[in-house]
Amino acid sequence: MKTFISSAFLILFSICIYSQDPITYTKKFPPVDTGYVFIDGEYIESPYIVEIKELTIFINDRPVSQKREWPEKNPYYFDHDLSIPPELTQNSTIDDMLKAVEPSEHHHYIAAKAYYLFSHFEANEAQEKIVEYVRSFPNVKSLTGKDEVYTIETWNGETRSVIIGGSQMVLNSKKWGPKGKGGRKGKGVIESLKKNAEYEVKFLKDGSLRFYANSTNYSAAYSDEAEKRLTLLIKTMEDNSKSKEEKEQILLQNRIVLAPNQAKVFVEHWSSNNQLNGRVKKIEDHKKKRDNNNDMNLKNTKDLPDGTKSLDDPAFTPYKRNAYAWIPYTYDDAFSQFNEEITEVEDNIIGQDYYAIDRYIDNHVADPQYTYQTYDQLVGTCHYINFIEMANGGFLYVLAHGNTNGILLTVLNTLDDANLWVQGDESFYFLENTNFDWPDGSGGFLNPIYVFATPEWPLLHWQYQLTQNNAITILSVCDSYTSGWAQNCGGGAVFSYNSPTSQDDCIYNNEQLLGRMNGSIHLFQNYHRKAGEAYNRMISTGQVSIYDQSDFKITPDDANITLCPSPVDYTKNAVSTEDGTGYIEFDTWCNSTISATQTLTLQVISGNVTLSNFNWVNPTGGKSNRIEYNWNGDGNFQAKITVNYDKIRSYSGTSEYHRLDFDKQTPIEEESYFCLIYSDGIIPGVNFFADNTNVPLNTTVNFYDISSYDEISAWSWNFGNGSTSDLQNPSHTYTSAGSYTVSLFITTTYGNFTETKTGYITVFDESSGDMTCDISYSPNDISTPVLFTGNFLGYSSPDYTYVFRFVFDYNSQYQEIDGNIPNATVTYQYPVYGTYHPYISLKINNSSGAQVYSSVSSCEVLYLENPDPCYDFVVNFSISPSTITPGGSYTITDLTTGGTPPYNWCWFFLMDPYTGNTPEGGEQSQCINGIYFYFDTLAEIF
Repeated sequence: MKTFISSAFLILFSICIYSQDPITYTKKFPPVDTGYVFIDGEYIESPYIVEIKELTIFINDRPVSQKREWPEKNPYYFDHDLSIPPELTQNSTIDDMLKAVEPSEHHHYIAAKAYYLFSHFEANEAQEKIVEYVRSFPNVKSLTGKDEVYTIETWNGETRSVIIGGSQMVLNSKKWGPKGKGGRKGKGVIESLKKNAEYEVKFLKDGSLRFYANSTNYSAAYSDEAEKRLTLLIKTMEDNSKSKEEKEQILLQNRIVLAPNQAKVFVEHWSSNNQLNGRVKKIEDHKKKRDNNNDMNLKNTKDLPDGTKSLDDPAFTPYKRNAYAWIPYTYDDAFSQFNEEITEVEDNIIGQDYYAIDRYIDNHVADPQYTYQTYDQLVGTCHYINFIEMANGGFLYVLAHGNTNGILLTVLNTLDDANLWVQGDESFYFLENTNFDWPDGSGGFLNPIYVFATPEWPLLHWQYQLTQNNAITILSVCDSYTSGWAQNCGGGAVFSYNSPTSQDDCIYNNEQLLGRMNGSIHLFQNYHRKAGEAYNRMISTGQVSIYDQSDFKITPDDANITLCPSPVDYTKNAVSTEDGTGYIEFDTWCNSTISATQTLTLQVISGNVTLSNFNWVNPTGGKSNRIEYNWNGDGNFQAKITVNYDKIRSYSGTSEYHRLDFDKQTPIEEESYFCLIYSDGIIPGVNFFADNTNVPLNTTVNFYDISSYDEISAWSWNFGNGSTSDLQNPSHTYTSAGSYTVSLFITTTYGNFTETKTGYITVFDESSGDMTCDISYSPNDISTPVLFTGNFLGYSSPDYTYVFRFVFDYNSQYQEIDGNIPNATVTYQYPVYGTYHPYISLKINNSSGAQVYSSVSSCEVLYLENPDPCYDFVVNFSISPSTITPGGSYTITDLTTGGTPPYNWCWFFLMDPYTGNTPEGGEQSQCINGIYFYFDTLAEIF
């Protein structure tokens, strides 16, 4: 018995100890032959082996990331409450109070008090307590402010603006406070590390040019931009006539590196070898060959007359491909995942023909202790001129702290440093942050200066250029909408937040937003690539990772911006005549100055057919969104038309452009083509169907080939989730929720053909689905009730309860219906005429009563306007008093009845026939349908 107890104890003890040990994880990826890596100026030879070991990412055994920490600890924890610093008196200075050190753990007092309060109390209560704590100091005469910005006035006459608590500490409280979930667990750390390593592999495979400094900071470029930068880099570094300083300047001016200290390190440690020179030569040879292959032989014989087609409100793209990110303060719990956040954004836009994101990062990440650093060390790449020049980009991302007064752009040691950084710009304000320790390296504390840009800053420095560039900006910043920053940025679209938000929320929202804009997230084959549509779809389906959906904002509401062009429709496969007109139409304005003859290439598979008369339809100001052409055949024919996506370029006010995303789903593909087939009136084609296209998890879907080609010898299916089949009529089971694109590729004696149905299969889990609102009514008729129908399409069960709420207008009456079926109908008779905006909300509870789904869906606008608005319309009014002394005033009371309110009042005042004086007033009163009524009621004035 004794032995058994000891063994059990030892096993339990071992489990406890193991759970606290640091996690280890090792993974090595296959070698990559593409891409170019420089570490501190030294070229690293390919192939590149990306490897995870010791919670760090390595490339060819050189670290390119900081080591992850696990278990993640609360860096702001303090275990006991504090009283007022005993050394303070009424005559103490502000520096005395900000640098007062508590003895137990050597924090400064205000920071330690904040650590304790926000770890042990809910955020609102903690905020009140920390403000009252500072206000109670004996040297504080007054403490005024709100949110987080306060002004301290002392009895000796000093004043200082400081940060006390606020959004930064509120977010920390949500993570580490009494109800917080704490830091990432071991699995989360590993998954995050794997994701970043996979990004490194992907970027190298895509030909990225990557420069690492201090293990983390890098710039990157893709495709032709990588080629340009690499060629310039070698030419500059091997030019012996240039000094080190001149070379540093060239590297900075051409954004090969992003900061002066990086340029200096790069030039000092530059090394090349024969492998790099050989690879550069291959690039140049490939470029010459590619340019020669782009010469097309199709002849443009005539233009179609103007007015033959109307254009359907195409969108614009940003005029630049450059993408920039600003991360000014990385050593902060709120930014612990900054690299993951930016990399995820980068992965969503690069496939839409943007360059890799140039990241401006401070150097706090290189110094995890708040010790004193020189100005240049502390700033890293976050130089003020770099923030201004971000306006030259097409995509901007700002990851920073914010409050209701502005956005934090950098943190510096001293007020002199801060003044040096802003270069005399008056659209800044400075705050000292009392929330955190900032050791000076000698046992004391600095008072870090937080440099905030006011909402006037983007108005002065960004708005014009971003508007010219049609740029997309995402402000991953608390209160960036509330402060007015977002509204002043300009450009094509700005996304921002109306309250404090967490990094996890921002990562999720970016994925949902950009996933819709690049086509990787779509429901029921509906794409929402325009910024406004993508945002509205997020809101209407509840796909926003914050409790109050109104906190995530878009400016303007109807932003008509896409990431890159994509086809709307085109003459796709079979045609019904030997001769005719074909077309390809795009969702975005394209550059019509590029000859249409370069956009399509014909390959005849069988028979005889030619293409001619290539024309941009209605080219206006160098832009169009539709190409038309004629086909001319002789009997049966089959042809493949390749869409030269690199020759179909977005319209741009600059020399930059975005190429065509042929299949509407990132990344841009190189195999972009469609077929043109005629066969004596018989229309051949690839086609298939599934017995169910909207299914719950783990449901088997049966697919059936119904292609009309003769002599099919092979079938190849791709079910959109990595699974394939070579059967003619396969079955497949989907085990993950999502929307799946299905393709069927067939082999025939005529050639190979394919059909792709984008977003064809939608698989639901408990928390996914889509709700629609249908309305049946008679316009301009309130005598007939309106019929509302709500339908939920998603994961359903007879054990669920579906609670539909039909709201008949904003802030109006509603009717709630619940039951065990995923649809409901109600009727409602509107009592008065008007324009109404009804919507439906839905909550689904499982058999245990727990909510598994919620959504809000807007219905169509109801127009119930009175067809006879002036029926029984009687205009009348009274004047009091009836006798008025000169210079006196009188009251006119409207007594109008009938018609359809609301009324529009206009008044006509008669001139005094004796004096010629006219009282103040306007003109005649007008009924809403244009009938005028004149008044001749007079008031006597003596």
